[in-house]
Amino acid sequence: MLGVKRDSTHGSTAQAASIGQLAYCRDSAQSKMYDLTADSRPLDQRGRDAVRLDLDFRWEGQRTPARRIELFVAGAGGQVYQLLADDIYLDQASDLTELFETARAQLVIDTP
Repeated sequence: MLGVKRDSTHGSTAQAASIGQLAYCRDSAQSKMYDLTADSRPLDQRGRDAVRLDLDFRWEGQRTPARRIELFVAGAGGQVYQLLADDIYLDQASDLTELFETARAQLVIDTP
């Protein structure tokens, strides 16, 4: 799955949004994500500060590992863009990272 959304639920900066999203994911009762491990790192998105969040987990009631990659970058009006790529049937042949990087290269946001 690939998606893009824009909101201010967790703050108006890439850092705040990624921290809020990670806190949500760590709350298994809400997110339904279990055995979560996460890696967060800053990066540049077309000259703008961004944060990449890599999540490895399993969905509630599933044994199969899943992976999600999310990018947070601030746009106009206090909104943060969130690009996400999700693979619920993760295996060695997963193209998730390639899909994410292709989408990231094409992502154009409004500017504050």
